[in-house]
Amino acid sequence: MFTENEANALITAEQLVLRNRDSSLIKEYTEAINKIKSILLYATKEKVELLANRIAVSPAIPHSHTSDSLTLIQNAFTPVSLEAIKKFA
Repeated sequence: MFTENEANALITAEQLVLRNRDSSLIKEYTEAINKIKSILLYATKEKVELLANRIAVSPAIPHSHTSDSLTLIQNAFTPVSLEAIKKFA
């Protein structure tokens, strides 16, 4: 089970991710955090929702370009074996 502090850390990170400019990251993080929220104790759920409503994050830089490829790039990195990385080092 998550502690209240761990849940708070996840909710704080969620607010940062939601201000990100990459829609794929926002989508995947939102789906993951919703699964995590579903298993929190009722009292913890109430507190993290209150925290989420009280966190303020500066908006992204105006007129900057958005993307939807971060998760694609992340997935491209994961199949690389450590042995392959050693060969190039």
